[in-house]
Amino acid sequence: EQEPPSAETTAEPSPRPVPSSPKTLYEVLGASQYASAGELRKRYRALSLAHHPDRGGDTTAMMKINSAWDVLGDAATRRRYDASLPD
Repeated sequence: EQEPPSAETTAEPSPRPVPSSPKTLYEVLGASQYASAGELRKRYRALSLAHHPDRGGDTTAMMKINSAWDVLGDAATRRRYDASLPD
């Protein structure tokens, strides 16, 4: 019999509360500025499922999550945003 995959290999990022006043869009998603596009997508999906108003989540938090994803989910827009961040 085959063993099920371990939790370590299949674990989705845990949805964290959205900070009330995040300093960067990366903080909204709970990710590093150096996170890969795939990692940002995973964080966005986990947070959107946890905070979606149709699932009892907060509308304001969902708006912040979507705004962050609109910028960070597109490679060109993300590059422009990264260039605008202080060093």
